[in-house]
Amino acid sequence: MKQQKALTLKTLTKSNVWEVEENDIFRMWETAEKESDFKDNRNHYMDVIRSAFEIEEIKIDKPEVIKKYEARDFKVGNIHFDDNDNKKWGIKKRAINRITDLTYENIHHISAAKLIEVLDRNFGGGWDSLSQSIQDIIESGFDISTTTLPKDRLHKPGGMYDKKVNDAYEVLEITKGLWVEAIFAKAKPKVENHHKYDDDNDSMNNGFGDNYDEDFEDENPSENSYDDDDDAVTPVFPQVQTIAGAAGAELDFTFDANESWSLSSDKIWCKLVQGEKTDAFVLNGTAGKQTIKVKITADDASDDMSVAQLFLNMGGQKVAIAEVKRSAAGYDLKVYDAAGEDITETGITVGYNVYNKFTVKSNFRFAVTNTPAWVDLEGGFLVGTPNKEVVGGVAFKENQGVSAKYAIAKDGNYTITFTSEDGKAAVTIPVIYNGMTTSTMDVTYPTSSQWAVWNVSLDGKVFTQNGSSLNGGDTNAFTFYNFVPFTLKTLGDAYQLVVFEKKEDGLREETSGAVKLQGEKGDVKLTIDALSSGSREFLVYALPQSVYATFDNGLDEMLENDYTSVKSDYDRYFLMDVVQKEANSSADDQSAAPTILKMNYLPVECKKDKSMYGSIISEAFGYNGDEIYVAQSEVGSSLTVNPNIKDWNPTTMMETGYLTVMDSNGNDVDAEASQDEKENWIFFVQVPEATPMFMVFKDNGTPVKVLVVESPGEGMSKKHTSIRKIRK
Repeated sequence: MKQQKALTLKTLTKSNVWEVEENDIFRMWETAEKESDFKDNRNHYMDVIRSAFEIEEIKIDKPEVIKKYEARDFKVGNIHFDDNDNKKWGIKKRAINRITDLTYENIHHISAAKLIEVLDRNFGGGWDSLSQSIQDIIESGFDISTTTLPKDRLHKPGGMYDKKVNDAYEVLEITKGLWVEAIFAKAKPKVENHHKYDDDNDSMNNGFGDNYDEDFEDENPSENSYDDDDDAVTPVFPQVQTIAGAAGAELDFTFDANESWSLSSDKIWCKLVQGEKTDAFVLNGTAGKQTIKVKITADDASDDMSVAQLFLNMGGQKVAIAEVKRSAAGYDLKVYDAAGEDITETGITVGYNVYNKFTVKSNFRFAVTNTPAWVDLEGGFLVGTPNKEVVGGVAFKENQGVSAKYAIAKDGNYTITFTSEDGKAAVTIPVIYNGMTTSTMDVTYPTSSQWAVWNVSLDGKVFTQNGSSLNGGDTNAFTFYNFVPFTLKTLGDAYQLVVFEKKEDGLREETSGAVKLQGEKGDVKLTIDALSSGSREFLVYALPQSVYATFDNGLDEMLENDYTSVKSDYDRYFLMDVVQKEANSSADDQSAAPTILKMNYLPVECKKDKSMYGSIISEAFGYNGDEIYVAQSEVGSSLTVNPNIKDWNPTTMMETGYLTVMDSNGNDVDAEASQDEKENWIFFVQVPEATPMFMVFKDNGTPVKVLVVESPGEGMSKKHTSIRKIRK
């Protein structure tokens, strides 16, 4: 194998740039300045460098200024952008301290110990509290496994913990009451990629195709691009796409390639267009996102539909990545927007919370046979008859694998397919999406009581909400630890946290940063700094950045004239009303709802509700009070329940009775008693198959509080059957 040469700017990528240091950047830049194509490529070089380094221009070239940069761990040197430019720049490797710093590019350049350090610094809820995108990034570079066990069982000799540690896994332990979640991490083996970094051959590796030899286009890349003594990256081929149209059409086709590639067509009527190449059957290029045009001609005409395939060749492998369908001669279909503009090639724009209209004109009977999962076709179907206009509409459909927060361009390769009734013609029309309206903020709240006040402890660790539902009847009770989770959905995740503090003379903008939102992609955690004494109250909002930017006179524009309340126009951006003060013990509240955690860390909603199960509980357990609470959890789930009963000690009631747990068939359910770190009595119980489950808490044999646990979707339908089973 040839010895790998040093990286250059031409061979630098957003992945391998993490392998170099600040002085390497200055050295590579100085070398690249001597090359003829430097000016054409320097913006690209800088983009790559900025992905891993902080870069700041030093506008005042004085020793005392440079020393300040060096004190911040910047390396200082010259980077020239043109012949007369002699500016100094400070460069510093980006730190990886938070989970939001992790990317697909840098994940392979940190150790398992570093990953554990990052997780430990950012964690609160455990592995499942991470967003799916962060989990995917981590798992691309590390083998991850988790387990949640009681503290005394986690380190059992010969158990999973010992086996993982002996197999060189790093481990992070997260305490969750009396349980511990262990997260094990081990770096996946790296796939070596030894390229030839010959200066004379840089045009084949730098991502710029202007210097290719023309003869290369007609050659098999497996004979030219891949030397036997080079270890190529494992090729990753895109999913197969279908594009369709009539003779004369030129259709955009986009694909990703993770290394040098060759694309070929297998039919004379299917030609490839890129730049000056207008009638090619083979195209070549380097790694990256590629957009070409597929030209459909009338060559080798047929009275039926014709089908061609596009083959991608990478790393010596050849895979079909597209099917091109040519309609039979004489079939014509066009699509127009609401303004009458032809959008057959440019694409149909999908609306957000509204159906964007389009018109179809064709000379054949057709039906829409395929739409992307995230596209909602108005009415669910669309058919047309020859030479008659038909109007359709498309809107964004949630929860289909893509987010409404982000625009989808034409190169996303999403299409709607119009197919003739006789199967001889098909046309694919691109669909695009411009994203949510800039003023939209959709908030997913952690509880159903959006406006109920939250109380947070002085140390900022315990968040509790006790409030009434909008109908005024039921009481909700929730407890969160360390943070309160929200999901914010706004265009491009561009939002601004706005916090007002309630003072005696009105609302004032809170500028200390006591309230924070941490997270990414809209999955955020709201935290509050500790308060040494006293109390304070905050009103917390999350505004789309575009709305925030409209304030010419500051946040006072959000307030009514008396400055004591926020204008109702901003209710849609409201997160929470929170009061921070010394917390009273939940046992002091005679109407405190049980605190329920699933898997010992996920809060479970608990509603006070006598109406549904009051009669059942009265007849079956002899309890006629109103301390009846209802929660929902899946069959088989493990619950930790704190009943929150004042001055209640089961150890003094061993003979008289302190708890009865029963399923809907009248069978006893095991509940393991324990105490948490604050010496509150808690019970570990698994939800049985026969739900609802009844937990009847007693004071020396007398019921004082009842918790009913339903399966999701349960309710009145089981009310009348449960009593009969329990009384057996």
